[in-house]
Amino acid sequence: MKLSKLNLMLAAGGLMSMALVGCGGGSDAAAPTEAPVNVPVTVVDGAIQNAVVCLDRNANGACDAGEPFGKTNADGNVTLEVPAADAGKYPIVAIVGTDAIDKDNGPVTVPYTMKAPADAPAVVSPLTTLVQAHVETTNTTTAEAKLSVADQLGVSGDALMADFTKANDAASLQAGTLARLVVVTKQEQVTATSGATGAGGSALSAAEIEAAVNARLLQLLPSLIVAASDPAVASAATPAAKEAALLAAAQAVAAEAGLSKENIGAVVAVNQQAGTAESAADTGAGATLRWLSFTDLQNYFIRAFESTAEQAAVDANGKRHFTEWRESMVNGVLKESGAGGANDLPRSQIYWTGAEWFDCPLDFVSEATPWNAQGESESLFCKSFKSKNKRKARDIAGLSMADLVREIRAYPMTDTAGKFSEWGPDPVAHAATLGSQTFPAGSKLYYFTGTPLMNPDAYGTAASDIAKVFSPALVSGETAACAAFTANTQGTEAATLEEVIAGAPGTPCVYTANPAVHGAKNESWGPTTVGIGDVTVAPFAVPSDWYKNDFKRYRASFGANNAVTYYECVVRADGTSVRNCSQIGTGTYSIEAKGDARVLRFANLPAIGRNSDRILVERAGKVHYGSRDKLTVSNQLRLNLPAADALLAALGLE
Repeated sequence: MKLSKLNLMLAAGGLMSMALVGCGGGSDAAAPTEAPVNVPVTVVDGAIQNAVVCLDRNANGACDAGEPFGKTNADGNVTLEVPAADAGKYPIVAIVGTDAIDKDNGPVTVPYTMKAPADAPAVVSPLTTLVQAHVETTNTTTAEAKLSVADQLGVSGDALMADFTKANDAASLQAGTLARLVVVTKQEQVTATSGATGAGGSALSAAEIEAAVNARLLQLLPSLIVAASDPAVASAATPAAKEAALLAAAQAVAAEAGLSKENIGAVVAVNQQAGTAESAADTGAGATLRWLSFTDLQNYFIRAFESTAEQAAVDANGKRHFTEWRESMVNGVLKESGAGGANDLPRSQIYWTGAEWFDCPLDFVSEATPWNAQGESESLFCKSFKSKNKRKARDIAGLSMADLVREIRAYPMTDTAGKFSEWGPDPVAHAATLGSQTFPAGSKLYYFTGTPLMNPDAYGTAASDIAKVFSPALVSGETAACAAFTANTQGTEAATLEEVIAGAPGTPCVYTANPAVHGAKNESWGPTTVGIGDVTVAPFAVPSDWYKNDFKRYRASFGANNAVTYYECVVRADGTSVRNCSQIGTGTYSIEAKGDARVLRFANLPAIGRNSDRILVERAGKVHYGSRDKLTVSNQLRLNLPAADALLAALGLE
């Protein structure tokens, strides 16, 4: 199906110069009739001495002449004299140079910058920096940014903004570990991208690089919490050992971030673009291509959003409307939105809207506000997903298709739909197909930042999403106290949550019964040379599974008084069973009524799997596996209709 049949998606820093430090002056003069306001600020990773702190009036991430500034003392404290008219209006920036001293971690060897939102200036820390980065990247409010960051890190919004060095409770210690990991990760990325250049070969400033690093870290918050929870970090016996463990964890996160001298300039260029306001193209029928996967004409996937001319018109409530369209070809078998029967491409999830469980069809008409002058719009998708979206447009008319696909694949940010490295046709494998073709007049590439404000509970309707109660199957070397659930064991569909809870008690197999035979976790129980990618066991096929990842399962067993024990288990290389488990945490579960359903939630889930929270939903006599996604920022690259039609035609998708 050619994309032209669709009809436009509507949802859619650095070190301050020493000259400035020495130039004197703590603040601008206040208006003659208004006394200046004293704004106390505390700068912490540990308490930071000699940090240069300022009111960032021009929002460039640096401390410039004329901006109120001061230096922190040994306890990380400084008071800025701010004109009354400026108080609470601009963010706070703290420049931590190589003359700074961290009370907990010693002299700073790699400079970095931290920030705090304009309406929360009291503490500047690595965690407030994430909140302010969210504000800047998405143009959300501080409250919305706190909600998103806290949701992903599993830290309360109050803890994000507090001075965690002043307490020794578990929440403060966790916040301190996360903060230190953010700093070390930033230092790794700043070092790796030092000397990077932007458009025209001009050197990028430290503030520009840090802004790009902060934006990328926002997408890696689940990875940060997993890295901070690494046993090597938790078990470190000395500060030096903990710092070494945090460095190793930070290097892993930095590697995942993937920012380099070669690609960070693309992120900086997008950051510097102004938002794209409403235009004539937004008022008529059209479409945008959200995602394209393409191997060949027998294997591809297209996801787009469309509007008819009528849907694109603003209604009496100030809203425009759009629908989603998908087309999938797998080994020559075509499925598409609304095809009906065996060729239909279902969504296979049911969402809680706040008032009802909604089985959202792919052709459901969702709504969004028109794009404002800053290029922002709010959308409500499937009556369930509320998001704030920001877009920036780039004219790509005349650009080589092969070059643009190559550029998209190299873009270091991520989309929740997939990895950009896998977007579109491989420009090497399809060099002959793309040839020297270019995009026609009117072609645009939109850079979208999607910020969820509300994500619903959802459950799956596929057969693999139905919970079953299994009978334990003993194999050689096991005891009744350590019984395995195997993929071949026939189970009975659970009708209630209580049946699932009763069917997953006790201790999963750890194979200590006969270590001479089975070993601890020997070579047949993990990623061997058998190249099967992910395991063949259906996701969450065992009723107590709450997360899966390659050759591992993460299981929960239920105990008395709503207690839950979490385990990390190894999957047999042939995918036939889940055993060899190690305890990784404890928590509780609760059950609540939602409409005509009952929902089981886990508390204190281990860090692994923090992209979403696992839930179980009992409805209409069945128990379904479900989840609630985290409020994760998504960076999307979308082609407008002329560009999408041209690329699809070049690939033979007429």
